[in-house]
Amino acid sequence: GKIINSYNACKYSMPMLTKIHKFSVFLNDIKEQKSKFIKCKKNIKFKNLNFSFDNKKNVLEDCNIDISMGDKIGIFGYSGSGKTTLINLISGLIKKTKGKIFIDGVERSNFIISNLSVVSQNPLFINDTIKNNLNFVLNENSRSNFQIHSVLDQLSLSKTINDLENGIDTVIGEKGSKLSGGQLQRLNIARAILKKPDILILDEATNALDKKTEKHILKYIFKAFKNKIVIIISHDSNLLKL
Repeated sequence: GKIINSYNACKYSMPMLTKIHKFSVFLNDIKEQKSKFIKCKKNIKFKNLNFSFDNKKNVLEDCNIDISMGDKIGIFGYSGSGKTTLINLISGLIKKTKGKIFIDGVERSNFIISNLSVVSQNPLFINDTIKNNLNFVLNENSRSNFQIHSVLDQLSLSKTINDLENGIDTVIGEKGSKLSGGQLQRLNIARAILKKPDILILDEATNALDKKTEKHILKYIFKAFKNKIVIIISHDSNLLKL
């Protein structure tokens, strides 16, 4: 029985493993230009921007946007309307199909904005301590315990974490299994804030929170990012009125 189960697992994985192997073998033959890491200091501008997947119907068409430092932007739309696609274009994770993108007045292609943080609705955590998860993207610029607790306090997480046996040194389990969905979302927001980005994007990042906590956190973010760009994506139009 075990042999049959192992054989089935191999058969199931073989197509993807074959693709990964082929990609690894021919990786050196890829001629595509590498993305450049850049910083946005003033503004982001889209001019007549179009985007489509596999040259099919446009998800975004003739999109014109001008976002400057200090702006607070709300994006509302139903599932599949292109909200996350727009964010990926802003950050540089995907390429436009047509049109122009200007960063600080300079037309750009093959770029990734490095001073930008995106907080998604499905946060990714590793089986490690809370502190290491918060410092995960900071490398040598790891934040002190005081800095971490200051942010956690603003996100109404300090008491919960201090009540744990090892505080911020508590191991949270695979994918953060030892914490609730709302706690993980707030940790994800804390990680982004600790990075001190100039552009903060919240992509349905508070949908697991109650309205009171959500309102408190957003007011804190607006205050902390007063002179920076904050973009909020939500299905809840009332949230964008804050």
